Amino acid sequence: MLHGSFHDASKIRHHEAAKWVADAIEQLRRDAQAKAARTAALDYELYQTLARIPRPYKAPARELIERVAAWHSVSVADIKSQARSRYLIEARFDAIAAVKLAYPAMGLQQLGRLFGNRDHSTILNALKRRGISCSLVKA
Repeated sequence: MLHGSFHDASKIRHHEAAKWVADAIEQLRRDAQAKAARTAALDYELYQTLARIPRPYKAPARELIERVAAWHSVSVADIKSQARSRYLIEARFDAIAAVKLAYPAMGLQQLGRLFGNRDHSTILNALKRRGISCSLVKA
């Protein structure tokens, strides 16, 4: 008889343990759902706040070239020309660097087209001479 009552007590303990584990799991699930809801609300609030922050003005590439040309007292046509005068090369290289820094995703070929159909290696040389590594400006 003792053996049977021990077995019954063991069943009760297992049943209580299983119920305790099930209750604990259910509580963890509810806590996780509540935390997810709070996080979602905070995320939404954060996105709304970020959406209200004004974006900084990003000058078009054309405008950057115009500004560099004015700084060097040359014309945009001079910068885009095939002329190889030292002062024009300096102005051209500065303009190429300014555009690449403002638009890091712009490729070398696209920059070349923007600056009078120049070869990508010319653009690469201009960036190198201005101390801009292409590994730093990749998008």
